[in-house]
This record gives sequence, structure tokens and C-alpha cells, in this order.
Amino acid sequence: MSNPEETITRSFRISEHSFRILREDAERQNISVNTLVNQILNLYVNFERYAKTTHMIKLPSQLLKSLLDAIQESMIIKIAQHLGENIAESIILVKSGTLSLESIITHLKDLSIYGYLFEYNEITTPQKITISLVHQFGLRGSLLFAHYIQSVFKRINIQPYFNITENAVTLEIMRERL
Repeated sequence: MSNPEETITRSFRISEHSFRILREDAERQNISVNTLVNQILNLYVNFERYAKTTHMIKLPSQLLKSLLDAIQESMIIKIAQHLGENIAESIILVKSGTLSLESIITHLKDLSIYGYLFEYNEITTPQKITISLVHQFGLRGSLLFAHYIQSVFKRINIQPYFNITENAVTLEIMRERL
């Protein structure tokens, strides 16, 4: 069986215009065109094709922050819980086939890497898993993320401890409770 991290060589035809833009962006990022193309392909393979199932749209982060600022906190919590119970679970099941601690953590990593919603950090010890999500959406963004995540974990009977601040959500999952 092949390792999913192994690389293969393939050739593709792309327009000269597209290649020129790829080359310019790669130079600006100080990476090779090959690395940039791999990043783009990973975005599709790990996120975009699953995001299509929920008709996900991309919007500027400032627009999301403005919308959150205009909505009552109780409504943000209600929306987040609904999204966690329905949309998140659907995406996770389509991608991994099972709702588990590992698949939920992968979903959070995907939202960070490919959805650009927050910075994901994880510290794992024998006693617990601590996940921090740092974002720019203010306290209402923290409420949205915390209740979204809490609703997904509730589906697998795990209740993390949450700490919510202005621009971060930290959750601790105690291993003895797994």
C-alpha cells in the first residue's frame, strides 16, 4: 500500500496566464511553483471538495466580524449550536466516514489551514489535549466557535472544558474522560 505522503510525477497542461500568476505568487512567497501547486491541490483535496457539499461560501473576515457584532449573543449561540450539530457533522462524516475525537480535531485543523478562521495550536500530554484557536472576531467570534465546537463534541459524548477570551477559545479534553 502506498504512503499518502509519497509524491508522484505527473504533467499537466495549464494556460500560460495561470502559470505566470503561479510563478509570480511563488516568488512573492519565496517558494517553488511546485510547492504552491501542491498547496492548491491540498486545499481542494482536503477542504474545497467537502465544502461544496454544504454550499460553503468565502467572505471577507471583516464582514463576518461585522455580522457577529450586529447579532445578539443568544442568537450567535443558537446558530453555532445548529451549525455544529448539523453542518459540521455532515462535513466530518463526508470526509472521514465517522464522527470521532480524531475526525473532529482534523475538522478544526482544516478550518484553520484551509478556512482561515483561526490559528490552531495543540498541546498533548498524557493527561489532556489542549487546543487553542486564536482569531480576530472578538468575543462574539469566540462564542460562535466555542458553541460550534461544543455541539460537535456533544455528539460523541465528550465535554471539553472551555475558556473563552476576546480573541481566543481554548478547550481542554481530559484523557480520563475519553
